[in-house]
Amino acid sequence: MPGMVAFGRRWNVGSDDLVIPSVLEIFLRVAWITGIAVVFQLHKDTFNCQGGHLLKTYYIGILTIMALLTIIAICTAYLSLQGTIVHTAPRRNIPKLMYLKLGVTIPELGWNVVGSYWAFSDSTGCDIHVIDAVKGAVITGFILAAMIIIALAITFDPLGAKKRGFGDVSSSQDADGQLESSESGQMISGMSTAAHRAWRSRCRFLCCCLSGDEHSNSAFNDIAQLLADFFEEEVDLVPTDVAAGMVLVKIEQDKATQHLSSVYVNPPITNANMSTANVSTDLMQEGQHSNGTTPGQISATRCAPKEWMTIDMMAHYMKFASASYGWPLYVFSHLCTGVCRLSTSCSVHAYKSFPDRRNTEKMDCCEAVRDCIAEERDCPLCCSCARPLEYVENDNCCLCNTATIKKVTEIVEEDIVYANFHNKVYEIPFFVAFDHSCGSVVIAVRGTLSLRDVLTDLTADSDTLEIEGIEGSHAHKGMIQAAKFIKAKLESKGILSSALQQVEGYRLVITGHSLGAGTAALLAVLLKPQYPNLMCFAFSPPGGLMSVPASQHCEDFICSVILGKDIVPRLSVSTMQDLKVKTLRALKDSTQPKHKIFATGCWHALCKLSVPEDDRRLLAESSNISNYRTAERDIEEALQNAILSCTRSRITNRILYPPGQVMHIVETEADSGCCGSPTFEAMWSHPKNFLDIIVSPRMLADHMPDAVTKALEHLQERNARIQHTAHQQAVAV
Repeated sequence: MPGMVAFGRRWNVGSDDLVIPSVLEIFLRVAWITGIAVVFQLHKDTFNCQGGHLLKTYYIGILTIMALLTIIAICTAYLSLQGTIVHTAPRRNIPKLMYLKLGVTIPELGWNVVGSYWAFSDSTGCDIHVIDAVKGAVITGFILAAMIIIALAITFDPLGAKKRGFGDVSSSQDADGQLESSESGQMISGMSTAAHRAWRSRCRFLCCCLSGDEHSNSAFNDIAQLLADFFEEEVDLVPTDVAAGMVLVKIEQDKATQHLSSVYVNPPITNANMSTANVSTDLMQEGQHSNGTTPGQISATRCAPKEWMTIDMMAHYMKFASASYGWPLYVFSHLCTGVCRLSTSCSVHAYKSFPDRRNTEKMDCCEAVRDCIAEERDCPLCCSCARPLEYVENDNCCLCNTATIKKVTEIVEEDIVYANFHNKVYEIPFFVAFDHSCGSVVIAVRGTLSLRDVLTDLTADSDTLEIEGIEGSHAHKGMIQAAKFIKAKLESKGILSSALQQVEGYRLVITGHSLGAGTAALLAVLLKPQYPNLMCFAFSPPGGLMSVPASQHCEDFICSVILGKDIVPRLSVSTMQDLKVKTLRALKDSTQPKHKIFATGCWHALCKLSVPEDDRRLLAESSNISNYRTAERDIEEALQNAILSCTRSRITNRILYPPGQVMHIVETEADSGCCGSPTFEAMWSHPKNFLDIIVSPRMLADHMPDAVTKALEHLQERNARIQHTAHQQAVAV
């Protein structure tokens, strides 16, 4: 910090972010200088070919230019290593080096044009090695130019000119050194409006393929306002500053592991004891009252989980949640064999080219094409021979999503009651199927898989959730809309009533992962009055989902499953504000350069090693550096503003939690290491234990459906071994 100012505007890059780019440039240029110099020395007497004088001039010129740019890159890398994130004075000359670099780069581009002309059109009779060396130098020059253009595009700040003007406030100050109130208000208002427009434009650019319907426009505005408010310009930070701050937060969390969320006093859970464990915790979170709660929080003790909330049931219905993602997740999980595996499940009926089998026999797509070739008939593609299914809507032409449902859940085609793969903002895919093995009718809701789903995720404001007899119930706005869409679709087609009439005595089960988990939980709340014995399994649900009354209402029929340090169940507006405070505090207390912070974080994340005491000194108790008081004062002011904003948010905004009973699967420390296989334990936790974001390399990986599935399978195998051992001991006795 702050963002580097050059060419009259601020850029989204700090002066301490140029180490790696400069080192890469040095390596590339030194390699080509060496190669060109060797070729020039070996063939210096062979410049008598056509255009040889131009060749010799080019060699001398390109060596000179590359040497100058290499020296500039070395100076840039050295200066970028100096100082700390806040202490920028030793790097104050880097913008001058950038101007100098631009002054040398422009002649280099011209020289590359000359070299291109000679090497590719006017090099008749010259030595092939000489020609290849020039071609290599030309290509290298254009590659570097392209990299510079890409870097400029990445670091370009659309509000850079406004921020530069906002930073130069001295000209607008009065005699007392203060801005006039009207001018200050106009500046802040203008920046806020510009930031909102910028974030809305970014959202529209990233989602340019989406139609501009009413839901999309509303989502763009809500998300832009949320992001503009969260990233309001309290202090001049660049993205790498935020990343370094999060590394420091992780180090601080590692120093106080005993105070992290999800501290348990209960024994590990197996199928035998999991239904009788009382959900409690002795953790007193920061800011709680003496009775263990803060205003709007859930009490520390909840009712016991239900008997159906077992590891086996969770693992079973996780298959349906994974299947709802369709073929993209399946192929991603089986990169080498996914397509072939699905092809054997893509059920098709023969068309006119197979009159003897039409409407009577099923075959996979590959078999249909093979028979076409064998009988020398016109061979339709897989998509043209797939039989359209009346109960499947908006699947692709090969019905690959439907095939994935059958493959993953191991059900037959006749068990799929309804599948809808229609996807828009607030409208997400789902399917309904019979599960005869457990006697249930399953509704599986898909998680985030498209930009439309992301918009639904980010519409994170709370909205009223209507629950009869429950006051003050609120939930995630976007997911409420998605749940209402699914409920309306089920009711309009009479899907559930028809399905449950076909299989009397079956129970309704709703499941989903991520966005699908949040939507499934809210759908369960909406359908609970009609189907009082329904069950819901929510895998990796969003943290900012339900208010206190709604979460307590769901304890009897919703079971949430959270793996490790998954960020999504901990993600909400309040937890993001809290992470912002921690990041700013860590940056303020840091006394080490950014490259050392990243090196330390990467090294210890690579093998999951604990942080030694020497590296913990990256966070000093207090900063005593005296020659950067201005930057220190800015970040201190930003920290105080962030603390006030976080406190105000906790008071004025509703704190939202994961739904129902929460099963937390954690990786034990015993087998941690570079090559160790993870060992998992499952414990009942409390929703309030997920009010802190844990910074970790696993915070995203633990959210993936495959990771949740593997953890549940591991627990199943462990429980089976325990039960087998217990059975053998009982027989022996």
